[in-house]
Amino acid sequence: MKSTFIERKKFILEQLEAKSLVDTAEIAGILRVSKETLRKDLAALEKEGLLTRTHGGAVKAENNTPLFERTVYRKNLYTEEKASICKKAASLIQSGDTIFIDCSTTSFSLLKYIDPGKNVTVLTNSIQVVMENEEYLHPNITLIMIGGIFQKDFYSFGGEFASDMLNNFLPNKTFISAMSLGEDGVLYDANMHNIDVKRYFINNSDKVILLIDHSKIGVRGGVQLSPISSVDTVVVDSHVSDSKLETLKSLVDHVVISE
Repeated sequence: MKSTFIERKKFILEQLEAKSLVDTAEIAGILRVSKETLRKDLAALEKEGLLTRTHGGAVKAENNTPLFERTVYRKNLYTEEKASICKKAASLIQSGDTIFIDCSTTSFSLLKYIDPGKNVTVLTNSIQVVMENEEYLHPNITLIMIGGIFQKDFYSFGGEFASDMLNNFLPNKTFISAMSLGEDGVLYDANMHNIDVKRYFINNSDKVILLIDHSKIGVRGGVQLSPISSVDTVVVDSHVSDSKLETLKSLVDHVVISE
């Protein structure tokens, strides 16, 4: 058992060298330490520039890992949960809706599950939402791309140029995700350049729907995006624990569990 930080550090870096990514639960089990201890270790190693933390683990430091590879890694975490969340969220979309889909990996497949018989206008600043759902862009969907400064890490557009476009749109439903939802009732995100776009749609939509998998609940960190009170509905996967579900229900009026 690796009981000291130095020993754990050596083991984590060896695993990253061998596999390019590590999973928090897996490594904590091997080292026989708590996941909280391992998260602290990963945070310390990130400060040293030795790795980049992700939801559920870490990848090699940014200067060693291609940006697209890290985006693909995030997309491949909790894929079944994310798909079920998007499928359930799509059932909340009605014909005639104008919706915004953000650039998070949780939201990527939402467009795929929209009923092709419904007339829907989709706004997004995510290139991957468009690329990965090209075959689902049926004639009843009008897709509008929010432009701006290209954010390579998220394959999206943001910044002040994007903000200039936003005043043209007032969707009735906004679908967002976040890096985490803290026990303090605050949503946190990872990219400051995309936050202004998300905040605009949070503040200028009739309904805000949060798509979040169970691993992101009860975690603080990143940049403050919005209080959870700004959200009308949360869609979460069925693997959410009873305690996390109770936390959600205490913070939001409407919680939907995906199948």
